[in-house]
Amino acid sequence: PEPPAPEGKPIELSPELKETLTFFGGRNGGGVMGQVVTQVAFAIAGNDGSDVISFDGGGGEDSEPVTKTWSDLLTTPDVNEPLGWFVAPLMRAATPENDYVIWLSDRLFADTAQRFAGGKLTDKEYDTWFKDQGYESMSVKGTQVQRPVDLAKAAAGRVDRKALAIALQSGLAQNSLRLNQIARYTTTSAEPHFQSGLDIAVASRLDGLLGSQLRTVYGADRTALQIWDQLPADQRPVPATNSAPAPVTVYPTRMGGKINDNLFWNVFNDDPGPTVERQNENGQQRVFSTFSLSIGGGGAAGVPMMFGGTMQDERTEVLPRGIPGETLLNITARGNQVLKAMTGTGGGGQITTAGSLGSSKAAREAMQSATQGRIPFGGPELTQFRVGSQTTYTFQFMLARGVTLTRQLRDADFSGSTVSNFSQLPSEMQAEFTKAYNETKQRMAAMTQRMGNGNQQAP
Repeated sequence: PEPPAPEGKPIELSPELKETLTFFGGRNGGGVMGQVVTQVAFAIAGNDGSDVISFDGGGGEDSEPVTKTWSDLLTTPDVNEPLGWFVAPLMRAATPENDYVIWLSDRLFADTAQRFAGGKLTDKEYDTWFKDQGYESMSVKGTQVQRPVDLAKAAAGRVDRKALAIALQSGLAQNSLRLNQIARYTTTSAEPHFQSGLDIAVASRLDGLLGSQLRTVYGADRTALQIWDQLPADQRPVPATNSAPAPVTVYPTRMGGKINDNLFWNVFNDDPGPTVERQNENGQQRVFSTFSLSIGGGGAAGVPMMFGGTMQDERTEVLPRGIPGETLLNITARGNQVLKAMTGTGGGGQITTAGSLGSSKAAREAMQSATQGRIPFGGPELTQFRVGSQTTYTFQFMLARGVTLTRQLRDADFSGSTVSNFSQLPSEMQAEFTKAYNETKQRMAAMTQRMGNGNQQAP
């Protein structure tokens, strides 16, 4: 059934304004605005320096290349104010006969686009919208004033336009942001609980990879990024040539109050949580990790769960006195070859390996078959590639005997790379893809067989 029409008198919006609202309010690679997805995700941190493994079974369409006009606007937010692209014009359309002053917060960027992407607005909706967003309205000497009730909170989430412009222009020029640039951007970004999503939304419209990289600034890797930004060059590890790299050792709790506070939050709130290693009654080592399971809207909070452990392994139980004053951090580095995978038109960029690409393709095909195509998995097909190198830095925080927290940062370099299709990739990469695809396909088939015939239509 059609949703009920909004109450009140319709407000006329220009075709340009409607188009811009749709441009930012529709589905895009950032997953920030306008997306409702079915997502099943988990992450487990290995205590042996292995990758933090994750799988995302849902998602919407990835960003596609934009016109030159929009590219010029998006890459210069310090000159072309993002709130002026549609938020301010929308407000002017709603109050054309009044003199007004509106204090706009960055949070209105994403929220407004999502709410009014259809280009429909009534006078009653307009008034209600501001109240729901925490705004107050008053008349001052004949001028209508709209402002946030909590001015400090609104200001705390503001995106630094100059820092964002530098990040966007650098990322596009290099086909990816380098780790040093991401870490530097962390120093000017809003705290995660205040962040507006404006920077992620803008970056995602330019390149899905840039949006994903900026999103890490507000996630579980934030503390590691801040530590990396403060580390002198001679304290940063280099990729080892053998299988047992020598770690660089630092003490993050000596780096200042902000890192101390963020590390505490990381340990007790972020996912994946600490890894707990214990001996069982037979003297064997057992390892338990917490992770989040998220089902529902994109970005929804997950439910922390622990596999194989008990309440004795819960965070506040294994660390009853919080974080030690002299927390030890070991950082190791290893390098590998990676791909920037894109759609046929060059959109939806993401960094992956040939093996991961093959495994993902097999898993996506199996899940599509099991659900009869009712649930989309993996987004559009990735058919264009850039070959580059990547260094993975594993941060292992030694919190207590048998208790560690693992984070990973990645530095991808695609300088000098050219776009190619799959058949033009190096033969060893094609072989790695095929091997991973076949192995995953066999595992998925075996799993489906154990669970019953997954191709049967649900009643």
